[in-house]
Amino acid sequence: MNRLLLRLIVRELRRGELRAGVLALALSVACVLSVALVADRLQQSLTQGGREFLAGDLQLRSAETVPDAWLGAADAQGLSWSQTLVFNSMLFHEEALQLASIKAVGPGYPFYGRLQLDPPAAVTPGQIWLSAELMQRLQVKPGQQVELGELTLQVAGLVLQTPDEGFSPALLAPRALIALADAQRSGLLLPGSRLSYRYQFKGAADAWRAGKRR
Repeated sequence: MNRLLLRLIVRELRRGELRAGVLALALSVACVLSVALVADRLQQSLTQGGREFLAGDLQLRSAETVPDAWLGAADAQGLSWSQTLVFNSMLFHEEALQLASIKAVGPGYPFYGRLQLDPPAAVTPGQIWLSAELMQRLQVKPGQQVELGELTLQVAGLVLQTPDEGFSPALLAPRALIALADAQRSGLLLPGSRLSYRYQFKGAADAWRAGKRR
């Protein structure tokens, strides 16, 4: 029986009809595998792009600081978190003044994406990074000082891009970047101030599922 089946298969292959069917089947399998591969790559790109847009796996935005219990719950789940704050304020340099969109970042920021500074460095208290437009309007250079609220900060260089920048009406003003500790010492965080607190969280998928069950 096996020899008979083999002879029939060889005969059909010689006729060409079976070869066309096998080729069509192989082509169909290749198409399905290609679509699955493209879909997987697209999913990975969207996931990574979303993380970079949020600078974390999840971002929480609020007009005020969130309760400490929430952050304590994140710590209990093994999640890492960082905090940023965005607000508008005036910057002063000698006789020049300019409204700026101030972004204050805490330790660990960003979890994903790249904070582009020129020259590359860590954001430390006592320093401020300005956009090229803001530096030009204030007529200030790296190494000189600007005033922000009750603080005098040294210009460390240019801020080129932040990963979670997106679009915001606040960004219509030129950008500046400072350490979160300096924002808290500036005297500008007053009741009624228009502030945007942002919390970035990073963690394994198991931690998120455990949090949802709770």
